[in-house]
Amino acid sequence: MTDKVSKEKRSEIMSHVKSKDTSIELMVRKHLYANGIKYRKNVKSIIGTPDISIKKYKIAVFVNGCFCTFLC
Repeated sequence: MTDKVSKEKRSEIMSHVKSKDTSIELMVRKHLYANGIKYRKNVKSIIGTPDISIKKYKIAVFVNGCFCTFLC
């Protein structure tokens, strides 16, 4: 299936897509903070650069669009 949008237009569209501090990610972080859970965000030293990492529980959280994926 071919793309209906030109290469330049696709590049412009994708440049507006946020990769950090999305609304869903902010909701998850607010919930963690409200429950007193300490976390780090966008940790580059962990493979895959998770959106949120909780060192105490050895959890990496990857927030993808409308749902979250948890890896332990």
